[in-house]
Amino acid sequence: MDSEKETTQNIDQAIYIGDEEFDVPDDQYNLLVPILDTNLKTREEGDIERLLQTAHTITRAHDGVLYLVNIVLYPEQTPLSHVLNEEQVEEARNNVTQLLASVSEDSTISIQGRVCLAHKEIRAIHQMLDQREHDAIFLGTRNPVSQRRRLFQRDTVEQLLSNAPCDVFVERFGREPFVEELGSPSEHVERILTAVADSPHSELAVETTRAIALETGARVDIFHGIPPDASEEAVEAAKTIVDEAAAMLADVSDVGTTLVRTETVAEELITRSNNYDVTVLGATRENLLRQFIFGSLPEQVRLGAQNTVLLTKQKAT
Repeated sequence: MDSEKETTQNIDQAIYIGDEEFDVPDDQYNLLVPILDTNLKTREEGDIERLLQTAHTITRAHDGVLYLVNIVLYPEQTPLSHVLNEEQVEEARNNVTQLLASVSEDSTISIQGRVCLAHKEIRAIHQMLDQREHDAIFLGTRNPVSQRRRLFQRDTVEQLLSNAPCDVFVERFGREPFVEELGSPSEHVERILTAVADSPHSELAVETTRAIALETGARVDIFHGIPPDASEEAVEAAKTIVDEAAAMLADVSDVGTTLVRTETVAEELITRSNNYDVTVLGATRENLLRQFIFGSLPEQVRLGAQNTVLLTKQKAT
């Protein structure tokens, strides 16, 4: 990157290196993809590529713009203006440049990137969200610990799931990482399991499933679980949920539906998910206290599944 053309901008305690301002019309769909510094310890080779691959697919489905921001954290007592030329910053800058070049080569969407130097990761991301009205934020994680511990640790992903003012996507990477050429369909995504419910978050999960399936040609299986003693009325309502999801996937070539009577929906989903490349499901409607005490279905699947899990949460209206 040409240092003469490079600009920096102070926004509270964050410094951005790169374009002075992301350039996109206000009426165009835009997806923010932060590369989290707090994920460094658990990140594996290929994770960022996989993250961008899925984010790229979603953005292309909306004919939108993808914003990539590599966040580099420093202690509170370190003036950010003093670290602009450090090796860590240069590495982050080169990383963004390489990722942008890879994903932009054959892409039909606009992709822009910056480096963000910050003291607090969540604060920096909220500044980005306040600076521009993003339609969605896409996050990746391998965090293997429970939601309870993540809440105690004030995990960035968990906080954004709770309070981001936009749609949220969280991809929990599968146990076996892989690297694919960016901007092209992944040969690994051949089967998608999508769990549906009567929820706007579930509707976003189906929309996301559609984007991935049309990009990759994957088969989609729609899943919905009901109690063994469900009434006829409950069964009919469940069938309606499944049928509506299938209708949203009308242009996907290979779609199946499954309505299962089970006392343990989460365990059933986990068992089935291991036969799929990606499991997609919406966030829970349960309040945070109940999730903290009992754990939610998406949380159980996230921790128990062996392969990739993609969680969606629609912006509150």
